[in-house]
Amino acid sequence: METFESAYDAARKNPRKKEIVQLLKIMRVNKRRDSGLVVEFGIIALSMNLGDERWPVLEQVFVAALDTANDELSNSCLDALLQKFKDSSRVKRLVGMQNEAKRQFSAAAEVYDELLESNPANALAMKRRVALLKGQGKLKEAK
Repeated sequence: METFESAYDAARKNPRKKEIVQLLKIMRVNKRRDSGLVVEFGIIALSMNLGDERWPVLEQVFVAALDTANDELSNSCLDALLQKFKDSSRVKRLVGMQNEAKRQFSAAAEVYDELLESNPANALAMKRRVALLKGQGKLKEAK
């Protein structure tokens, strides 16, 4: 697989669909978090016809938009994901994350609690719930 550095150089020199999608994919696979870079290239990518690659890019850009407090972009990404996958637990978790970013902690807790009620083994929802409690200083409840 191509390295981050070579993919980054290719996307910088030639910001076409193939290069940008490859860069974002490498960042996802390697869990490389550079929200500014994801937003920069993600906006370009989302203006293109990405086919099935659109959905993971939307999710990646959504998280980066939350990190960079780009509410307009995060709302746009989440709206598109909700239209396509409205009943998805993965997208519902993203709704919880957006609530956290907006400091709507009780709404976020409700989302995570609903996800855990329907599937107590949902590790990602549990991790978000614990992170939410820790972020509020509720360490005893987080255990």
